[in-house]
Amino acid sequence: MRRSILIANGNGSTCGVYQSYFSSVGYRVDTVSDGLACMNRLRESCPDLLLLDHQLPWGGGDGVLACLREDKSFPRVPVVLVADFIPFQEMSRLLIRPVIRCLEKRCSVQTLRYCVDSALSDRKSVV
Repeated sequence: MRRSILIANGNGSTCGVYQSYFSSVGYRVDTVSDGLACMNRLRESCPDLLLLDHQLPWGGGDGVLACLREDKSFPRVPVVLVADFIPFQEMSRLLIRPVIRCLEKRCSVQTLRYCVDSALSDRKSVV
């Protein structure tokens, strides 16, 4: 059974690259472009992993994370958070469940894939 990823990113070209790449390596991929759409999609179905842009429009990554942490009606889904820049001193604030990995956007798709693969292999201990 193919693993599923929900990509929440406001940049259409980035979503396209991620969707194309992860689909080509065997993942089932769905995309949304804002926080509201992300929350609605999570209510409809639970992916194996959420790849979340910290600067997501209409609610932002912080808004999505707040809902996932506070509203128990949302599924427990592991999150890989992607941001433009992640100051070292912010890591402890960001790496709180459901966030299990943080990456800077400028990383390669291969690095992102390694992060996603390892996050999914660790999922049993996260949820």
